[in-house]
Amino acid sequence: MDQVLVSILCLTFNHENYIQDCIEGFLIQKTNFKYEVLIHDDASTDLTSSIIKKYEKTNPGIIKATYQSENIHSKGINLINYNLPNAKGKYIAFCEGDDYWTDPFKLQKQVDFLDNNLDYGLIYTRSINFKQLTKKFYKNNLYSKVNSFNELIESNKISTLTVLLKKDLVVSYFNEISPEKEKWLMGDYPMWLFASLKSKIYFLDEVTGVYRVLEESESNTNDIRKRELFIISTFKIKLFFLEYCGEPFDKIRLSNQMNMTLCSNAINYSHITLALTYFKKVKNLNLKIKLIKKALIYYLRFVFQYLKNLNGS
Repeated sequence: MDQVLVSILCLTFNHENYIQDCIEGFLIQKTNFKYEVLIHDDASTDLTSSIIKKYEKTNPGIIKATYQSENIHSKGINLINYNLPNAKGKYIAFCEGDDYWTDPFKLQKQVDFLDNNLDYGLIYTRSINFKQLTKKFYKNNLYSKVNSFNELIESNKISTLTVLLKKDLVVSYFNEISPEKEKWLMGDYPMWLFASLKSKIYFLDEVTGVYRVLEESESNTNDIRKRELFIISTFKIKLFFLEYCGEPFDKIRLSNQMNMTLCSNAINYSHITLALTYFKKVKNLNLKIKLIKKALIYYLRFVFQYLKNLNGS
């Protein structure tokens, strides 16, 4: 088959220590169709672009890169949409420059499923986490099976690096939703919600890749304010799509969920005053009891660790 069937969109910025693993994960794919890798380097200041250029030179039919002279993510431009017009494939896959694929048959299995099940528009799999600080792999319990919009609206259980979906859905998403106007801090979750409203989604219960947990990223940060903004943005996405689909929903329940999540977040950062602020906003006794239990467990662990350190000193 001469026509490109899958376009892999890879966004990267200052990933010189990781981009090789990422690209190698693309190149190990064994398929009976052609695929392309569209890498967008958003003005990296390290050696990321140099590494990409080496792969681009040795794999000219597969690796196609764009090198920005200035960072456009900082200007609020959605990088997926920026790269989308260059995609030739019927299907779109995603993998950021610090993550990587481990299953050489990932794309083949996913394409076979979507080709044979035309009412499905998105397929995803499990992934495992690799914590960069400790150099340890661990099971990712967050991402698991969801079958519908109603399940996905409760929690984002789709790991971006494992997704394959129809390009038509991605194009429709940007045309109908215009996510740049909403200024959401997540580029993937709203796309999955849109896809789940327009088609069926399928979970392939296999591990196909590794999500690298860095010390600092948009979804994983030591800055409590950044984390709060990320949580609030997630709930704004939920509110938007609940209104978009026209289904009745409980705004108080959604507000309780958001304030509970913000309270839990403040507890994790040991910010008592802030935790109490969000705790008072929760209008559900059962949720408040859960938060109290979480706080007690958290501080018992803290005391235990303190005493352990005293005995060890």
